Amino acid sequence: MIVIKLAEAVGVYRRRTGKRITHREIADATGLSKATIDIIGSKFKYNATLETIDKICAVLDVTLDQILERLPDPPPEIVEEEDTKKKKKTKAKKKKAKKKTTRKKKKTTKKKK
Repeated sequence: MIVIKLAEAVGVYRRRTGKRITHREIADATGLSKATIDIIGSKFKYNATLETIDKICAVLDVTLDQILERLPDPPPEIVEEEDTKKKKKTKAKKKKAKKKTTRKKKKTTKKKK
């Protein structure tokens, strides 16, 4: 699995230039959204395009080996556990959203009477 080491790349930039750079500044300079940069910086398994990686490398003036790292794939049991956790979270979110929708409908119905 290949991971994006955005924090490390930002650190390289800071040590080299002496300047701090925010996710907003990276987003503005690359033309990507701040949300995308935030996700890349926080999500372990984000699947960015090469074009996106290239833009970030250009802004931070880092090489691919400074921003990307290949890690061994996790054992299948761990992947299955993560997938099961994601499915449970998704189900819980859907259930919560459905409850909110039902409550709103009940309130609307009561107001009409």
